[in-house]
Amino acid sequence: MILSSTKHFEVVDEVKEVIALESEQIEKVASNETAPDHVNFVQCVGKTGDELISILDLNAVGNE
Repeated sequence: MILSSTKHFEVVDEVKEVIALESEQIEKVASNETAPDHVNFVQCVGKTGDELISILDLNAVGNE
């Protein structure tokens, strides 16, 4: 699997599970305005059943 962003490509060597979330299952997280940009990796949180799923900002992760 290859994930792409506007700046780079990431190669993922293993995927354990793929799920689909409806928009009402995804909540934006508040960004920490005082923290450096590279600290705010989590863009949203997905909720399915009793699980929480961190949805990362690939641009922020890639800049680290």
